[in-house]
Amino acid sequence: MHIEETFDFIIVGAGVAGCVLASRISQSRPDLRILLIEAGIEKDDRTSAAMGFVAGFDSDLEWNLRSVPQERAFGGDTVCLASGKIVGGGSGVNYQVYTRGPAVDYDQWADLVQDRRWSWNGLLPYFKRVETWYPSVEMKKRGLLTIDSHGDRGPIKVSHATNSGKPRNYPLREKSRRFHEFLGRKQADDMNSGQQLGYSEAFSSSYAGLRSFASSYPLGSNVTLWTKATVERLIMAGRTAEGVAVARAVGDQIERVQVRARKEVILSAGAYGSPKILLLSGIGPAAELKRHNITSVADLPVGKNYADHPHIFTYWTIDECNATLGDGEMETDQVHWLAGLPYDWMSFAPADTKTQEIAKKILSPTERSRYLADGKMQLENFIVYTAVDTSARKKPLEGWPGKRVISLMHVLVDSVSRGTLTLRSSDPADAPVLDPKLLASPVDRSALYENVRETARAIQAVEGLNAVEFGVDDSLRDNWSNEAIEVRANRSGGSTYHYSGTCAMGEVVDTECRVYQAERLRVVDSGIIPLPLAAHYQAPTYGVAEQT
Repeated sequence: MHIEETFDFIIVGAGVAGCVLASRISQSRPDLRILLIEAGIEKDDRTSAAMGFVAGFDSDLEWNLRSVPQERAFGGDTVCLASGKIVGGGSGVNYQVYTRGPAVDYDQWADLVQDRRWSWNGLLPYFKRVETWYPSVEMKKRGLLTIDSHGDRGPIKVSHATNSGKPRNYPLREKSRRFHEFLGRKQADDMNSGQQLGYSEAFSSSYAGLRSFASSYPLGSNVTLWTKATVERLIMAGRTAEGVAVARAVGDQIERVQVRARKEVILSAGAYGSPKILLLSGIGPAAELKRHNITSVADLPVGKNYADHPHIFTYWTIDECNATLGDGEMETDQVHWLAGLPYDWMSFAPADTKTQEIAKKILSPTERSRYLADGKMQLENFIVYTAVDTSARKKPLEGWPGKRVISLMHVLVDSVSRGTLTLRSSDPADAPVLDPKLLASPVDRSALYENVRETARAIQAVEGLNAVEFGVDDSLRDNWSNEAIEVRANRSGGSTYHYSGTCAMGEVVDTECRVYQAERLRVVDSGIIPLPLAAHYQAPTYGVAEQT
């Protein structure tokens, strides 16, 4: 049965961008009818508590996708590429780390597309509009209230461990600080003020033990929300998007509906969902469309320029009692262990000198200039005071999760490698073929592996911690060669779920997020980000949607 309905705007995907867009349009234009379509469910109690849910473990609240085997990373294994499948999207299932990235990343973006609205200064008012910021105790004492960089009345609560509504005075705070100092990183005032070099107190989108995510954006009475509804393709009249074809769950039945848009269709289905819908609708590389017998509407590089942040965890046992989650009472007057991700500090740094020399030799002049620019960060590190593994490997480490174990996170936040998203078939029910090509470039491998070596030296230098690596054979324990690090990566490395570039601005969409060669069609999500950002992508995506 084909039932037809008509709205003014159709927004596909109720993730970060979709929730923001539906909320802001409904507030500014209460006369318009808006349809917000979400493939997942509306809400789930597991996502309310800050530590109630974490991504990447084949849950029913996620798109449980995997990559093709990665030729140069993780032992040639496939990689978990999960994303949220609930109103709020990734912000409803993530680890709540909230970093915007350095100013230079956005300024390079603006230069690339020749539009200063996408620069740091252009986006800053919209970053501020998103958040209500709770500065840390130390920031207050030091007078570092960078209010020019933060908001105080937005729907997303952003806090630090020492001012997050519940006691989170972690016993390892000062030792963790020393770790970052042994990495040679000086304390920065505020990593979200545009200057990221050094270590700073970590930002999280949680408060009082509760996750703060995109579903917090209020939807007006002129917004209709459909859940358990999958957009199969666009309805195109020539190059004009007139609506969408939807498969909607109604009870035990699937009802197919054609919905028309008087004004626009906005794809906010994420860096995987939006390009897939475009390709199924005839917008994408001509050769890819021909391969699946899809009539071409517009020949655009949809699915190209796919970037991600690969990571490696290492694990260390320590001597100190009651200093890690699970090694003592879960709630005391000093620490509520489930009130938020148990960490204090994060640090960012450029790649090491050796890696920079490799970059100079093999990158193009344009790529080299961007990579080596002042203020660019390639690496992110932090310590989590518990055992964390997001790799979704079938075989956990021996003795997992261990006792008194801390996790060292190494993230490559400015990858040179680029991958592709393509169709598996012309059937909308089939997942796309995802090949992020993680660590394909020798520049990326050099930067991340050297960082793992640096952190191993630093963590063992922290006095009183007595850190001993956990989960490795004795023959591997003091071996930090590239080959030995690859063994560790195969066990506990993967994607950080920071996907971008598949509908890149300047290639697929213009600076108003309108799809080239098409009418009444936009893409607004992390897929439009044309260059990797040294950020956790919920924060940039909020800003993108607020500006749009």
